[in-house]
Amino acid sequence: MGNRRVQKFDANGNFVATWGGQGEAAGEFSGPEGIVVTWDNRVYVADALNSRIQKFRQKFRPAARAPVPATDADSR
Repeated sequence: MGNRRVQKFDANGNFVATWGGQGEAAGEFSGPEGIVVTWDNRVYVADALNSRIQKFRQKFRPAARAPVPATDADSR
């Protein structure tokens, strides 16, 4: 399941920052599986095992969490 964190790299592949870690609190993950960065540099992370999507502001500060309801496919 990995280390439950998100890492940022610059355009040249150089490490910039990391955030997250195991947990259920804002800014923590139990199963990050998808990530989107918007034109204004907001970051959205799909945290599958916590059944939510987290939104981060600049400098990776948690901005919001939205629950994602389970589906029948989740039980397979």
